[in-house]
Amino acid sequence: MGTSVETQTLRGAARAYLEFGRQLHEDVGAALPRCSIPSTAIPTPDGGFTATYGAAYTAVDLGARACADVFTAVGNALIRVANHYEDQEAENTKLFGGRPIAAPAFPAPREMSTAPSGAEVGRFVAAEAGIILTLEIATYRLMVAAAAIPALFVHFAGIAALALLKDPLPYFDAAGGWGSLEEHLALAGAQVLPLAERVVNEAKWEGAGADAFLNFVSNQFDPAVNQLSALVSELKNQCVTMGVVMSAADISYLIGTSLITTGLVVAAGNPEPGTRLAAGWGFATQYVLEVGALVVEIAGTAAAVALTNGGITTETAKLNGYFGTESRELAVNSAALTPQRMTEIQTWERGGWTNARVPDPA
Repeated sequence: MGTSVETQTLRGAARAYLEFGRQLHEDVGAALPRCSIPSTAIPTPDGGFTATYGAAYTAVDLGARACADVFTAVGNALIRVANHYEDQEAENTKLFGGRPIAAPAFPAPREMSTAPSGAEVGRFVAAEAGIILTLEIATYRLMVAAAAIPALFVHFAGIAALALLKDPLPYFDAAGGWGSLEEHLALAGAQVLPLAERVVNEAKWEGAGADAFLNFVSNQFDPAVNQLSALVSELKNQCVTMGVVMSAADISYLIGTSLITTGLVVAAGNPEPGTRLAAGWGFATQYVLEVGALVVEIAGTAAAVALTNGGITTETAKLNGYFGTESRELAVNSAALTPQRMTEIQTWERGGWTNARVPDPA
């Protein structure tokens, strides 16, 4: 049976898929490194944040690069099909060596590094070190003021406070990285299925190849892209939450410590010993209570992490489910293109390519 195929529509869809693949590869290379969280920003205790966030980071990295490769492979396959229907097999030979488009190899996993990069070190020295230095100076001034009373027990609380407080800025930078990736995935996710339906309906491509193409995109690839987008959105929201909570902890500590330090200085200048001691120890006690509140606030951060970790874990498991096996390892056997799927998509009436080593679909 002959088929009249609108090859320009096929080529238009192919160009769109190729562009999605190119842009996604570019976004992963530019945006994802921003999303790593250095050790200087990880909360103490971390409430399971490091393990969960790191696993999600790896899953997004693998999923995004795999999706980009699938976009590229599908785009090239559609070009090959269009060339066939225009009797341009010589063009296929020139572009693809006369061979079918191969299924993309699945990318190797990459773990998130918590070591600050060169750019992060520079930023840390220029900006974030200033935040930490400000907190340390405020604590030091408090200790000096307390020593004049003397109320030296505040030193232990001050050391504990500095150990708890962390740099919030990397979370906002990471949220920006996730946001950049989210924008492209949202656009791609909204176009993947409509493009496939346009290829089949408007281009009038029929047969086993068209059926295999639409089945793969609608039942496996489109849900995987949307799940990847959902996980990226969840990670962006978590980073914003962490940045806000930790910024609030730093600011409230700085304000409270400055006020208490002023009170201690005034108390130390009181010539009446009894009043001086009473006021000084009162302010010192107030500082210890402030550090206790800080501990509670940091515990609240850990609780917020635990709460958002549940969502991150769920979304990561779903993404791994689209790409993975029962062991939940990401592998090229589900939403990623296998040789068999690529064979099916590049099949056409009257003698399309067949690979004897790839079994016919059940």
